[in-house]
Formats: sequence, structure tokens, C-alpha cells
Amino acid sequence: MDKQLLRPRELCFEPGAPDAGRVFAFWLRTVEDFIDSVRELRRDGDPEVNRKHIIINCLSPSVYPCVEDAADYEDVVRILTSLRQTEKQCLCEASSRK
Repeated sequence: MDKQLLRPRELCFEPGAPDAGRVFAFWLRTVEDFIDSVRELRRDGDPEVNRKHIIINCLSPSVYPCVEDAADYEDVVRILTSLRQTEKQCLCEASSRK
């Protein structure tokens, strides 16, 4: 029987909120688990999984502009990690300070 994977929910959080760190950590864990599951299903010689494409597909439209110029998966995670630590403000303002 073919396995079906459920895509993680979109990341949508308020920077600086008291639970922003917890929300982000949980979301990132679900994305990493999803990537691992996709890799397990593709062990038949298919090309490597594009982690950047997967993580971007798990962002809300309000968060995406903050990472649209990111070079790779690690850059996306770095930017999002810095956003969760900012004061409450517009996400676009926070990303422009990087």
C-alpha cells in the first residue's frame, strides 16, 4: 500500500509573542520530520529532496516575504529563527533588519 504524507501546517506566528519560540520549535520539528519521511519514500534512486522548496511550501503568505531571497534551507531556518526573537511588529519590518 502506498503511504500518504500529510504536509505540516503553515507557519503563522506573531514575532515577540510569549509562545513564539514554542510555536516555531514545534513547527520546525514537524517540517524536519516531514522531510525525513519524504526521503524515506524516495530511497529508490530519485534525486535528493529539495528541503528549501518543502519549507517554503509550509509558510503562510505573511511569513514568506521574509525568506523569499534566502539562498537555501539553512538560510530560511536562520531568518525564521531570528524573526521569532524580535519584538512584536510587522513581519516585513523585522525581516528588513537582517
